[in-house]
Amino acid sequence: MAGCQGPHDKMEAIATSEGVMAAAKEPIVVSLPDYVDTIRKDAIRQFSTGATRDTDRGKFAYEGFLCPFVLTRFGEYMHNHRIQSDGSVRDADNWQKGIPIEAYKDSLIRHVIDAWRVFRGEAPMPKSPRDPEGLEELLCAIMFNSMGYLHEMLKAKREFESTQFDKEKE
Repeated sequence: MAGCQGPHDKMEAIATSEGVMAAAKEPIVVSLPDYVDTIRKDAIRQFSTGATRDTDRGKFAYEGFLCPFVLTRFGEYMHNHRIQSDGSVRDADNWQKGIPIEAYKDSLIRHVIDAWRVFRGEAPMPKSPRDPEGLEELLCAIMFNSMGYLHEMLKAKREFESTQFDKEKE
């Protein structure tokens, strides 16, 4: 079964003092899809119908960054965890209402250590037909807590920037 592959497979990560950046392992040849007749010098795609559209240069390539297999499994994990200990079902976006960052941090660290122990063969995990090693559940839990932590950070940043903007207007 093929994994999530795409044009990013021809890239390599290079660590720099500013962070990690991608560089081509080999020259990347770009061919125009059949439906694009020309790309004008000003970076506008022109179609045989006469319609024009900007190129996708500089836009996020989510199709390459994300993997549908992983997102499907993560969605399954999230759906299964909507049922609370009292039997009630929480909204899918319940976590976006706000969970203290400390709760995400504590849970993230706990799940990372649990996964680490599995990697080393030190911890037996609950087994199931869907996830015989229990590792998928752990990795999804790590994704959830990482996403929640990042969500709270970005939300706080946005709120701070908004208040700064409001102060500048006064």
